[in-house]
Amino acid sequence: MCFKEDEDKELIIIIGKIINSFGKTGEVKVKILTDFPERFKILSTIILSMSGEKEDSTARVLGVKYCKESVILKLDISKSIEEAQALKGFFICLKREDLYPLPEGSFYIFELIGLSVFTQEGELLGTLKDIYKQSAQDIYVVCSGEKEILIPAVKEYVSEINPKAGRIVVNSKGGLF
Repeated sequence: MCFKEDEDKELIIIIGKIINSFGKTGEVKVKILTDFPERFKILSTIILSMSGEKEDSTARVLGVKYCKESVILKLDISKSIEEAQALKGFFICLKREDLYPLPEGSFYIFELIGLSVFTQEGELLGTLKDIYKQSAQDIYVVCSGEKEILIPAVKEYVSEINPKAGRIVVNSKGGLF
């Protein structure tokens, strides 16, 4: 999940969303929206964004506790239950340079959205518009004019992903399109 990148703005990446206050001392309960929940333990500063697209403010992280599917954060800007409740709905974001490095051949979703999708024969199918996260595999949603093409994100169908070149190459022999 993420993102908005303008020429004037820096890319910020969503890793959580404040869903409630927690306790009486200003802690906030955060829904985890990242594949790396352990990253919360090492955060010193976060970006708060109401839209998820631009930085509204920053906060220092003073404490972290994990609670089932969420994380409890103590922030320097929230010292009471009222201040914590005022933060409800804000996204917790990071700058691009604060992301975990991924293994070779792995990519963040924001690096793939907008790439041109071609067949191995060089035919332009369209642009990668979205990625549906499924339990078995991700599904690439390719916008081709008025229609959408759904492509399973597995090696059988996807032969090349090259964000630097701005393209994804898919195997058209699999009978998808």
